[in-house]
Amino acid sequence: MKMSSSRTLLVCIAIASFSFVLWINYSNRNNLLIAKNISVEHANKTHLKTEDNNTPVSIQKDTPVSCSPSNSPLVTKLMRNTKTASSEIDDLMADGYVNPDALLEQARAGKEFAAIAMFKIIRNCYLMMEPPSLGKMVSEKIPVQHQNCPSLPSDVVRNPLKLLEDAANMGSTEAMLFYAMNSRSFSQFYTRKNTNESVQLSRIVLKQAEIYGEQAARDGLLEAYGFMFGAYMTGQFGTRDLTLAYSYGLPLAANKNNPAISGQLSKIGMTLSPLEKTKAEQFTYGCTVNKEANSLNSPFK
Repeated sequence: MKMSSSRTLLVCIAIASFSFVLWINYSNRNNLLIAKNISVEHANKTHLKTEDNNTPVSIQKDTPVSCSPSNSPLVTKLMRNTKTASSEIDDLMADGYVNPDALLEQARAGKEFAAIAMFKIIRNCYLMMEPPSLGKMVSEKIPVQHQNCPSLPSDVVRNPLKLLEDAANMGSTEAMLFYAMNSRSFSQFYTRKNTNESVQLSRIVLKQAEIYGEQAARDGLLEAYGFMFGAYMTGQFGTRDLTLAYSYGLPLAANKNNPAISGQLSKIGMTLSPLEKTKAEQFTYGCTVNKEANSLNSPFK
């Protein structure tokens, strides 16, 4: 009986000892985790000095200070221009003055160059306005005579941008760019009408132009970079944004090798903080960024 009691006592002592060891290990593990978390939290912050003064700026760990590759940079394709489309659009315009119904049918079907050609005919004949930037993209071979203009359906004449929008929504990069480049003239035209509906339409046009401009740039159109650079410089979309202007200017300056563009870009860079410049470069070339920087990837929200 005494032997049995002794064994029971030894077993209890062993269990207690083992439990105590487990508790010690668990406590040590928790303490290590807590210490590690404190260490990480402390390391999560670094300090950068701005160019303006010596005030340190607190930067969280997920705000990068150096770039790394990303899957969605602005520059993803070799850049190209739209000069090759000019002659085809000119030929379609010439045919459209003679046989507008055939051209309009192609345009309504979303044929990109037909949509652009018909848009130009409507703009020249009915709106009688030529944005200065447009002449750089498509050469004008046909002298426009108002009396030679074709008769077109009123719904098409009232909203010629829809032709471009339909083609753009079917994937035409050239139509996206053409819409964007003409957006300011149409926006101003609608604003001057000064009705609630027209003012709202003016805003919609600019918002759509901003979306199309970015997409055309992502698709590699060199003119789109120039358009977006100027638009953000002047605040065409409603707000001047030098960070985004800098983003679009970087590949433009590199591709054009133009001292004037490089000089303008340098001046913008002097007005941006180091963090703003980093974000601009990340948007252009792709980086792992934090939530705040990710807003640059969708600047139209």
